[in-house]
Amino acid sequence: MLKIVCLLALCAALAVTPHAARADADAILVNGKILTVDKDFSTREALAIRDGKILATGASADIRKLATDDTKIIDLGGRTVIPGLTDAHLHGVRAALTYSVETSWIGVTTIEEAL
Repeated sequence: MLKIVCLLALCAALAVTPHAARADADAILVNGKILTVDKDFSTREALAIRDGKILATGASADIRKLATDDTKIIDLGGRTVIPGLTDAHLHGVRAALTYSVETSWIGVTTIEEAL
């Protein structure tokens, strides 16, 4: 009986492991300047993303190893990326007081519509 329980536990662990240990990326950003904002404020060259979360940072050559045929690879061409930066600059009071007389971009999806 103990052998059967151990075998079932091993099968369950193996069934879960491939997904949990998956190291392939959905998207990779290479040849850039990634500001990690870690404890050392280190800068990396590349970033891998899986399921909307950062999988890894490092040198472009190392991060490219996480790519599959389905991975979207974006060459940053030296541009800077700051993961997690949110632009919270908002003029809420002014917008609330003058909403009816200012240009509204709600529902505008193209430059042509905006113009």
